[in-house]
Amino acid sequence: MNSKRLKAGGWTLFAALGVAYTAANVYVARNFWFWWDEISVTASQSGPLRGMLYSHIGNWFPLGRLVYAIETGIFGDSYGWYVAVNCVLLLAICGFVFEQLRMFSMATQGRATWRLLIPIALLVSYAVSAGNLYNAQWGYQVAWFLSVLTVVAGTWILTRFNLSFWWYFAVLAIAMLFFASHIVSIGLTGLALLLLNRKPVDDSTEENSPSTSRSLVDHLRSTRGQVAATLVVSGFLLGVAYIAAKAFPPPDTSLNGTDIKWDYLLQQPTRFFRLLLAAIVNWVITPFSGTTNSFEPRAIAHGNWFAAHSWIALALLIVVAAIIIFLASPKQSTIDIRLPVGLLVLALLVFQVTVTIRGFGGLESSVLRRYDPSLLLTITILWALLTMSPIRTLLGKFVQGAVIALIAITTIWSLWNFPSAVRNASFHQRITEADAVNAALSQCTPNKEFPPFISIQAPIRGDVCNLWLRFHHQRN
Repeated sequence: MNSKRLKAGGWTLFAALGVAYTAANVYVARNFWFWWDEISVTASQSGPLRGMLYSHIGNWFPLGRLVYAIETGIFGDSYGWYVAVNCVLLLAICGFVFEQLRMFSMATQGRATWRLLIPIALLVSYAVSAGNLYNAQWGYQVAWFLSVLTVVAGTWILTRFNLSFWWYFAVLAIAMLFFASHIVSIGLTGLALLLLNRKPVDDSTEENSPSTSRSLVDHLRSTRGQVAATLVVSGFLLGVAYIAAKAFPPPDTSLNGTDIKWDYLLQQPTRFFRLLLAAIVNWVITPFSGTTNSFEPRAIAHGNWFAAHSWIALALLIVVAAIIIFLASPKQSTIDIRLPVGLLVLALLVFQVTVTIRGFGGLESSVLRRYDPSLLLTITILWALLTMSPIRTLLGKFVQGAVIALIAITTIWSLWNFPSAVRNASFHQRITEADAVNAALSQCTPNKEFPPFISIQAPIRGDVCNLWLRFHHQRN
C-alpha cells in the first residue's frame, strides 16, 4: 500500500474513532444542563456586547464568550451540542499536533517509521484524560479549547506555508482573546512546535552579528530572538488581559475572584514549594500513570501524597529531570531537540507556578485535572519529542524503550478505563443531581428562586429559572 493510501486510511480511522468519542461524550451528557459558573456566564449575555468583555474570576476571554454566546443562540439548552462542539475542537487539536509531529519525523528521518505510533498513543491518552473529558462535557470551556486550537493550528499554518515569524504574534493575540490566562505557557508550547519544522538559524553567523547593528527583523530571524519575542509578546498580552479583567468585572460579584495572598505565601514558603513540587511531579508523570490520567480523584490523591512526602517527590522529580536531560543530550539523540524540549519544560514551569501562586491559601487547585487542555498538551509534546528521536547508545535506547513501554501501558490502561472515565468525568454532584435538576427546571416560573443543589451556586439560583424560561421560549 502506498503512503498516500495509508495516510488517507489513517485519517479515515481517526474520523471514525472521533465520531465514536464524540457520541460517547454526548450520550453521557444527555441529561446535563448548565451548571456552576456556566450559569453566570450564560446569564451575563444580557449585558452589553452579549457580555463579551466581562471577566470571570480573573480570567478574560472575550472571543471565547462571543463564540459561546453564538452557541447559546443556536443550541439553546440542548446541551449535547455544546459537548459535541468541544469534542470536535479537542480532536482537531490532536490532529494538528500529530501532523506537526509527523512532519518532524519525516523531516528528520526521511520516512514514516514505527515511531509515529508514539505520538498517536500519547495523543489518545491526552484525548481520553480525565481533565479533557471533564472540560469537553462543560459547554463554556469552548473558550479554552479554541485558544489551544488557535496556537496549534496557527503554528501548523505558519510552517506549512513558510510564513514570517511575525504572524506568530497574531496567532498569540487571537489565542489570548479566546482565553488569556495561559497565554505565556501555551505561547511557549506553540513556539516549540513552530521550531520543530523550521530550518535552524545559527545565531553566530556573520550576517547576524554584531548584535548591536542588527535590525528587529534580523533578531526575529534568529531562534534566540524568537524565544525572547514570544516571552515579551505573551507577557504583554497577559498584562493587557489582567488590566481588562480588572476594568470589566462580572455582574455576578461572587465571580470577581480574590487577590493573591502574598503575605500568607511569604509566611509559608516551605508549604508553597511542597505544593508546587507535588503538582509538577504529578503532571509530568501523567503519560506514565494510567490511574492519574483516567480518574481525577486518584490524581488529587496522588498529588496530596506527594505533597505529604516531599522528599520522595523531589527524588522522583530528579529522576524524571535526569531522563529528560539524558534523552535530549546530543550525545544520545541524533536530532538536536534541546531548544524545543527546554521551551516545553519552561512552559510547564510557568503554568504550574502561576496556578500554585494563584491558588495558594485559597483554591489549592494545583493538581485539578481541568488544566489538561493546555498543560497536559505541553507534557504530551515533551514526551513525544524525547521518545520519537532516534538514540545513539545502547543505554539511551534502553532508557527510551522503558519510557515508550510505560507510555504504551498507560495508553492501553486509559482506553480500557475510558467507559468509566467518560461516565464519571464531570463533577460528581452534577451527575447525580442531573435528573432532579431537570425536574426542578420543569417547575420554573418567572423570577422563581431555584431549589438548592450542590452543583448550582447559591448566589445564582435567582438566574436559573429565568434562564431556563428564556431557552424554553426560544425553542417554542
